[in-house]
Amino acid sequence: MKSLNEIVRQFLQRLEQERNPPLTDTDHVAISAGLLQVSEFRFFQVAYADWYGREISTPSLEPIFTRYMFDNVVPHWVRHLTRIVLSRSEEGTLDPRDFNIRLPKCDPDQQAWGWHYIITLALVLGVFLVLISNFEPY
Repeated sequence: MKSLNEIVRQFLQRLEQERNPPLTDTDHVAISAGLLQVSEFRFFQVAYADWYGREISTPSLEPIFTRYMFDNVVPHWVRHLTRIVLSRSEEGTLDPRDFNIRLPKCDPDQQAWGWHYIITLALVLGVFLVLISNFEPY
């Protein structure tokens, strides 16, 4: 017969598992893609190239990715890359360039325009705050 402590411990373990279910393969794919700063589709392309040593065409990858999206089927070569990415991330040695992923550089003109928009919005917000701070209701 189980002791009361054993019953309570098992109950608490079940409760913890319900609150924090273990991560699935699809969760690992999403996390790994996020760590590499690419889409999940691009992650599949990178995983295929890493496993087979060659690129896969988009039409060939679409049915595989469709099964992933709708049926949560993660191919073995994608699962393999997720393990590598997560392991390197935990070690602090993850570099997207190791997987031939080149992150885009920001265009200096776009960056300048972005700063102009931010400054303009800040000024408009400042003027708006000054105007409403002096407003007195009727």
